[in-house]
Amino acid sequence: MKYMHGFLTLGVLVVFLTYVYDLFDPIRDIVEKYNIFQGAMASSERVFGLMREPPEVDYIISNPSREVSQRDFKGEIEFQHVWFAYHSDHVLKDISFRIEPGQSVALVGVTGSGKTSITSVLTRLYEIQKGTILLDQIDIRNIEKIGLRYIVGLVSQDVFLFAGTLRDNITLFNPIPHAKVLQTIEALGLMPFIDRMPGGLDMEIAERGANLSVGERQFISLSRIILYNPRVIILDEATSSMDPISEVLIQNAMQTVTQGRTSIFIAHRLSTILHCDKIIVLNKGEKVEEGSHEELLRFGGLYSQLYKVYMKEELIGHG
Repeated sequence: MKYMHGFLTLGVLVVFLTYVYDLFDPIRDIVEKYNIFQGAMASSERVFGLMREPPEVDYIISNPSREVSQRDFKGEIEFQHVWFAYHSDHVLKDISFRIEPGQSVALVGVTGSGKTSITSVLTRLYEIQKGTILLDQIDIRNIEKIGLRYIVGLVSQDVFLFAGTLRDNITLFNPIPHAKVLQTIEALGLMPFIDRMPGGLDMEIAERGANLSVGERQFISLSRIILYNPRVIILDEATSSMDPISEVLIQNAMQTVTQGRTSIFIAHRLSTILHCDKIIVLNKGEKVEEGSHEELLRFGGLYSQLYKVYMKEELIGHG
């Protein structure tokens, strides 16, 4: 067979096409490396941005106005005309309330009403612009942050877990005796979680708890809290997205955890907060109502509307 008057044979054509194909290999490789480079540039910007963040100069206060050990705190909390904004618009507007030592309080409101923002400023993850937050009549700005976070414990909906054993994730790699860890878990009534885990406390946990259920992650979070024995406990949507059995176990554990401690509950499911001593209702960053469940229902305001909507959804769901 001849092509182009005998100058191009089949073999030459095959070699030519092979060379052309090979020519595009480095071009494709360059394009691929460019995409990797772009991803690396985006990641480096985040890393360098974090490195440029100014340090928290008051993380450890050299001369606090008053040194108080953790066991001396009773858990009294008071917000006095607190204003807070993440950027320009205030998400908390002139918030004032008082929580007595050992009292259980629920923060209720629609999404974006400021519930989580209150817990963020109480733990000083963010600083308020105006007003005062007092813990046992001490301005929290005069308490070392590391000490404050020993006093105020947070059980978040999104529990961060490390790659390691179950014991390491409960103790946060601190040398806590094995007997004390088991005693804590038994006190919470959460031994069923341990019994169904292969290897018990020595079970290997994947990064961010990828091999655990929502209930199991919350079990770890509650065990962490009780080990460090804070005077104030914040429970932020702690029983959301759980199966019924896990929810019952976690609810019982939460009652154990909050006994004798000041506790703040954040929940969209109103059935989880009916036992609270006081309910604070928020709307668009403002406190609109405050009282017990029965008092707020008689008042007939926003809480009453939210409760009626919740009960209607429950009836439809069970129907």
